[in-house]
Amino acid sequence: MEELTIPIKTLFHARKTAFIPYQQIKKITVKLDLFATNPNSVNAPRGGYAPGRAQYMHEGFHLIITTKQDQEIYLDLRQYYWPRSSERQMLSTILMFLQRKNIEFVDEQNISELVKDRSISLTRTLYELRDNQGVIGSKI
Repeated sequence: MEELTIPIKTLFHARKTAFIPYQQIKKITVKLDLFATNPNSVNAPRGGYAPGRAQYMHEGFHLIITTKQDQEIYLDLRQYYWPRSSERQMLSTILMFLQRKNIEFVDEQNISELVKDRSISLTRTLYELRDNQGVIGSKI
């Protein structure tokens, strides 16, 4: 249910700040929710979804913190999509820092390695890996 309310809370600036000590963190997961259909392979009509243009709808991108009480806290990382954002500049460093902690770190999409190269399109690369199971190299 939390995944559905996050965009609404963000829209109305109703997010809360919380402090979670490292000792209370059981697991950290980084996850990008790809759409069922790769938007880069769709021929959209004029005015439709065009991956190269400014977009209002982006794939969900979260850092999910699971506490020892099994509470899940979703941190929205969609600001990463903007090339000059702080999230884009610092995400690789933050993920490397979290991996060094004595906390389970889940990264099934290998995002922590992919974000080291800030010149690639993370979403395009993940779609290519999912759909083609092989050749990558799209740069924006």
